[in-house]
Amino acid sequence: MKNSTIRSFSSTSFWFDNLDPPPSSFPSLEGDHSYDVVVIGGGFTGLSTAIALRERNIRVAVVEKGLAGSGASGRNSGHVGCSLGMLPLLTYKNFGEERTQQLSRVVNKAVDNVAYMIEQGGVDCDYNQCGNIMAAVSRGEENSKIEKYAALFEKMGIENELLDERALQRKGIPECVVQAAHWKKGGVINPAKYARCLTKIALEKGVDLFENSEVESVVPGKKVLIKTGKGRVSCHHCVLATNAYSGELGFLKQKIIPMSVSVFVSDPLTPEQRSRLDWYGGEGITTAHMALENIRLTADNRVLIGSKSARLGFGNSQPRPNDSLTFSKLNTVFRDRLPELNDVNIDVGWTGRVAISSDGVPSIGTLSKHNNIYYGVGYSGHGIAMASNAGNVIAQLICQEDLEDAGILVDRKSLPVPPEPFRWLVGRSVMAAMRRIDKKTDRHAQLERQARM
Repeated sequence: MKNSTIRSFSSTSFWFDNLDPPPSSFPSLEGDHSYDVVVIGGGFTGLSTAIALRERNIRVAVVEKGLAGSGASGRNSGHVGCSLGMLPLLTYKNFGEERTQQLSRVVNKAVDNVAYMIEQGGVDCDYNQCGNIMAAVSRGEENSKIEKYAALFEKMGIENELLDERALQRKGIPECVVQAAHWKKGGVINPAKYARCLTKIALEKGVDLFENSEVESVVPGKKVLIKTGKGRVSCHHCVLATNAYSGELGFLKQKIIPMSVSVFVSDPLTPEQRSRLDWYGGEGITTAHMALENIRLTADNRVLIGSKSARLGFGNSQPRPNDSLTFSKLNTVFRDRLPELNDVNIDVGWTGRVAISSDGVPSIGTLSKHNNIYYGVGYSGHGIAMASNAGNVIAQLICQEDLEDAGILVDRKSLPVPPEPFRWLVGRSVMAAMRRIDKKTDRHAQLERQARM
């Protein structure tokens, strides 16, 4: 087996570090400015909101802490998929059939929107529209979960196919997968290139982008005042497109739980190493664990391993991003799921944030007594499609347009997230229970693999 340690750790991500050409920095916010709408955050939600508002001829600026797309949007695993929330069966139980069908139409539209935005921007985002696979790595309870998921998604109008072992072999899916549901719509993408695509569209439409401008305070009022270290900007409407970072501004602590999730990529596979995998379609794989595993191939034939061990900080603090134990767990996933690549080194690791809502479904709404501070948060690990479509919904909300099916994201009640220290205590307890269930699954998978050898 090759070296299992990570060669380097990125403070942003492998995706962002390898953009070609490298991202150029736009001016920071200095002095006093005024706009109709100011969007805080230059990720998928912020950029898509700005684009949708400019299409309505509204003067809008985006204020970004770092570089556009360098936050959570440019750090994820790059799966574009149809998801009925973090726990689809629970979503169905909570929402009922009619409202879950409404959500499914929103989800389908959000995935279609990704391809539309790429076509509009004319940027190659390495988007492989191969779909994604929800995979069982051991027989038993996981298989039952896969079958229930497949039946629910089919009932809700999200196209998928249940794959038995023969079907998996025909597709060349790695042998670690014993049963799966193939979600046909969506696929895998380079998220940093997609963020660049949205940035290009925004600039072409006349959005003013201020980078390296960390917001220090947001002062509500009939006109919202936003302050950075060197400038101030007032606006009629403000959009918090800060998702898991929202708590740092003092907002949305009762709406979301911010989690840290880590990812790594291997060295590029040699032609001989790649030939050991029949995985010709390159479908994104997400396991049916409680704390899921992301497994996929990149456009340059690297293996990406992500998630598995989400970590919770206390208050606004976040766990150490380059935690060796977390990356050791990801390495175990790599070696257990793809033993045919045991001579492949790990190259780059990084960590990003996700925001989990209390019901696992994204939330869009308004804040302040003037109802002029808007937000889109809680994508719960499924942010590429949902976050980059959230801007359309937020723009409709600002302009008082008919939300149609997207009203399901706005007009609903959910349990509030408890304050600290209860959030931390409850979160840790839930994650410990999830780990116990997953360890049982992994033991079964290991025994089954040994029996096949």
